[in-house]
Amino acid sequence: LDVEGFYRKLISERLTICGGGAIAVLMSCARSLGWRARLVEYATSGDVSGDRSAVVGYAAISFIGGTDVK
Repeated sequence: LDVEGFYRKLISERLTICGGGAIAVLMSCARSLGWRARLVEYATSGDVSGDRSAVVGYAAISFIGGTDVK
């Protein structure tokens, strides 16, 4: 989990994201605890409307750690 890389990407591509700070904190905590991130689903508003000229992306990510990791 690359928190610094996450921020570099946001800045270099001038991306906007809801909860960027909270996401970075979660990533940092997860990294410290040895958790892994797994992308559950990703979609954009263009997937529904068909208009891909300007889209909003949505991601569902789970964090897995502890003794139950498979």
